[in-house]
Amino acid sequence: MTVGRWATGVAVAVPLLFAATRHAWVAGVSLGISDGAMRHLLDTDGRWRSGALDTFAVSGRG
Repeated sequence: MTVGRWATGVAVAVPLLFAATRHAWVAGVSLGISDGAMRHLLDTDGRWRSGALDTFAVSGRG
């Protein structure tokens, strides 16, 4: 595999992994964060902001 293909694969995978964690937070799953941080996201609008961030990361808009 050439360096260009490897770099393209990484460039695609990183935003998808970022989005996966944020989708988990929107669903109420504390993936990669403490329970206290998850409670804070649930108590504020941070949960929905995370959802917006993951959507922008995958769609390429921002």
